[in-house]
Amino acid sequence: MEAKFVPNIKSAYLHSMALVKNNAPLSTNINTEGCTPAPQLSFKAGGVILNVPSNFIQNPLDKKIYNILMQVSTPEEQKYLDNLLKAGRLTSTKSNDKSSTLQNLYKILYEPRIKGLNQRKIYNETLKTLNNPFKINQRFGDIPDYLTGTLIANHWFNSLTTPYSDPTSPTKKFKAIDIPHNMKVNYSGTCVAASMEFNLAYKKPAEYTRFVAGLTSQDMCVKSKLKIDNISESKEEAKQAMKGYGLDYKMLDNDTVEVRIRPDRNAIERARAQSFFHKATTRSALDVLMQSTFMQLGSANTYNTLNDKREEESVVDGKGLTEAEKNFAETIVDSESRKTSVTYQEVDDDAKLTGFNYDYNSTLNHLLKSLKKETNIIIGITEIDRNRSIIGGHEITVIGSKQDKNGNITFICNDTDDDYDGPIEISARELIPKIHHAGIPYDVIANEQPKLNPDLVKKYFGI
Repeated sequence: MEAKFVPNIKSAYLHSMALVKNNAPLSTNINTEGCTPAPQLSFKAGGVILNVPSNFIQNPLDKKIYNILMQVSTPEEQKYLDNLLKAGRLTSTKSNDKSSTLQNLYKILYEPRIKGLNQRKIYNETLKTLNNPFKINQRFGDIPDYLTGTLIANHWFNSLTTPYSDPTSPTKKFKAIDIPHNMKVNYSGTCVAASMEFNLAYKKPAEYTRFVAGLTSQDMCVKSKLKIDNISESKEEAKQAMKGYGLDYKMLDNDTVEVRIRPDRNAIERARAQSFFHKATTRSALDVLMQSTFMQLGSANTYNTLNDKREEESVVDGKGLTEAEKNFAETIVDSESRKTSVTYQEVDDDAKLTGFNYDYNSTLNHLLKSLKKETNIIIGITEIDRNRSIIGGHEITVIGSKQDKNGNITFICNDTDDDYDGPIEISARELIPKIHHAGIPYDVIANEQPKLNPDLVKKYFGI
């Protein structure tokens, strides 16, 4: 039961290109066309309730929502819902505001979305992702040439005729230079952001759907509460960090902060393009909005989704996030615990690997202890040539481990850029020497000093 949007896709997209005219805020562009009126979620007797075993759904509100979603879903979507229900992911309330996955799916389907994003598509894509988070990837899709030209023309016109103030960054005036002529992205720099998106979908389905509901809503924003101590031991340092990253926040009390995070304003253009012209090997519209939000958060609001680059040249080729930026963004998005970025490799100014800060066993223990805390670990890995010069870097996620009868350990990982919608396995002996940095829970390495065992370094790292 597909909700109707606009019959002519091309004209619909061209119409939605005019994001803001006459200084109208972004939040006025809401898609309510073809939306089914939301059923009343009252607790009054009556109505048909599906035979849902009480051990699966106990919350009366969630029972009614499940009944409604099953009735309006396609057979494929019903299968997804059933799978999520039996896995306990549909009723999970592991979200920042304690809302369940079911409740957020209901919001996605029945509350207005930003114009140009079809609610049914968002709902369907969310269910697919929750059923297999490994489908999340970082590969950009192309914006068709005729749409690129229209986009550039519209933004140049707006920049010349209106003193546009960006609602996603109130202190920053719109500049025509924000719209690059070359929007073709061959190699994405969003591996950190894609890994963070994967972590939400894999470990916190309720929080993932909460993010989807917020980022595709009329506000294009997600609000979260967290303890300021999660950012830094010093409250003043935490406040300085939030200000330094341009984070929109307010103190609720002496210990709790509420943050608002959102993508850069150009993210909606790529999200719309991906919604209409999505290919299986590229990002979905949800991937676009999620990754753009995390890039904007870590880059201190300097990221441009259209060309995957930042205004400041603080990173190689203006792409990606630094180790410190990744750690800050991950801490804010996780919101439950404090992460510390641990640097394992020593690299000189010529990008040459010169040594290690921890020996093999210490690094191994960091990873295993982190996994025991039921947290995934985003790690930055490097590739080196025979002269130990770094020739490439990437971020992947460690999600588990296993040990064979001989005591050899293998890590189970996810790579958002490997053309494979499933987990991969890498032996500890192969992986650990490649790790440059990792986001480790603070209490795993608190008060620990770097450890180097010369014999182990020589044996496993060849130095």
